[in-house]
Amino acid sequence: MKSRSVLILGLVCLAATACIIYIPHPYEGDSPYPGEEYRGAGDRYYYSREYGLDMFDDLLNPYGYWVERSPHGFVWVPHAVGFGWQPYTYGRWLWTDHGWFWASSFDWGWACFHYGRWDRDDQLGWYWVPGSVWAPAWVSWRWGSNHIGWAPIPPDVRFRRGVGIYSLPYTLRDHVWVFVEYRNFYDTRLDRWVLPRERNRSFILASQLRTELAVEEDRVVNRGITLDELSDRLGRRIMELQLRESRTAGPTDVRADEVYTYRPRLKQERISPPPQLERREEVRSRVLEQQLRRQQRMDTQPLDQQIRRRQDQEVERLQESQRRELEHLKQEAQSEKRRVSTRAERERIEKQYQEQESRARRQHKEETSRIKERHTAERTKVSKKVMTKKKKK
Repeated sequence: MKSRSVLILGLVCLAATACIIYIPHPYEGDSPYPGEEYRGAGDRYYYSREYGLDMFDDLLNPYGYWVERSPHGFVWVPHAVGFGWQPYTYGRWLWTDHGWFWASSFDWGWACFHYGRWDRDDQLGWYWVPGSVWAPAWVSWRWGSNHIGWAPIPPDVRFRRGVGIYSLPYTLRDHVWVFVEYRNFYDTRLDRWVLPRERNRSFILASQLRTELAVEEDRVVNRGITLDELSDRLGRRIMELQLRESRTAGPTDVRADEVYTYRPRLKQERISPPPQLERREEVRSRVLEQQLRRQQRMDTQPLDQQIRRRQDQEVERLQESQRRELEHLKQEAQSEKRRVSTRAERERIEKQYQEQESRARRQHKEETSRIKERHTAERTKVSKKVMTKKKKK
């Protein structure tokens, strides 16, 4: 009788909150995701009694550090990544029966890109907040005439069963976005095509925001950009793949028309702190050291030459993107001119084009200046770290 009363009370609570689309996370109590503790028979998919959040501890220890960070509790900072890394860049996008699925290149990608959320601060860099609800990708989308972008949905945005996330309560910071040209979006190695973040402001202003994470038939789906829209942009039809469950943790396995990923059922609770908890003030330095060590193992060139080569590639992508933007503005103006019949209308279009081109060139100059500043800061940081390491030896 008591359990029946609790169930009825839970259903009443859900009915009362059905109109909620999003709310910032209050983070009350020990649970990093209190808004994802649901009631109802349909929630058994996400909250079986197989595993708690503790399962992530040992599985992620080889690839990063656990630290405590308010208000999220215990968070994880990866070190098995390259210098300058950010989430949802090393891997590829696949269209599945759950919408857009991120197929990570990392062995730990099954966990950190499908459960929980990513955020960033100046001390830790990118860190992951564990969660128990699985999704094909916890990202928001932007799409414009030439570019498509995505950004991690931060941990203070609540996902509510039966409602999902249809829009964000605030504007995401410019630097968290990842943009590529449409022609490169379906590439198997997206990291090669990510445009420098100095361009993000221009792309954000020229794009529309799409955030559509919802529950359909007891499964979370991400359909921010529809398959028809993207197929039209690419000029070819993208095949829908069926999502299947792997029995063991590991990289995503893509076979013909199926995608296999590890997707254990979790409950939102933690019995004990991570056994290897690190001091927050030391982690950032150790992460940078691990990243640079990994960078050196991947290439035989001296580290400073590797960094400069990567930066040169970024500058090339920046300049190419800027050039293509100016070309696009010119082509649009010429196309509009052909559609009008009077001289006055053509002069108006030409004037408008010149103003747009002038603004774009000013923006390009600012972007070039900012990327130079960032590259100088990166080289300084790497140089200091290398010198410190040599002194210790």
